[in-house]
Amino acid sequence: MMSIPMTVLLLDDHDSHRRNLKVLLEDEGFRVFEAESGEVALQVMYSVAIDVVIVDIRLPSMSGGKFVEIAHASYPDLCFVIYTGSSNYLLSNELRHIGLTDDDVFIKPLSDPAALFTRLRDLGGI
Repeated sequence: MMSIPMTVLLLDDHDSHRRNLKVLLEDEGFRVFEAESGEVALQVMYSVAIDVVIVDIRLPSMSGGKFVEIAHASYPDLCFVIYTGSSNYLLSNELRHIGLTDDDVFIKPLSDPAALFTRLRDLGGI
């Protein structure tokens, strides 16, 4: 029996970061959609059932944190992973309240992509 691949939305304003991570995720069997802004990500979510969103924090116009808050309000069962270049990033109380933990924060560039894949599968119940 063939399993349905987990669907990931990759939200990052840097094309090269998105493309590189998309290739890694697809090689691991994930179905990947991309968005360069929070607004585009919300549009994608209206048309595609997403399991997990990988969110860059520093985005133009809408921050990644604000995106998570808005997306969670509409999709309370959706899972999120933070993917940031800020090595000293700390989750806000709002994001902790939504259910994110330090295990959901990954720093660019990924030193161990396998840890991200494992976390995504854990969040997706795979």
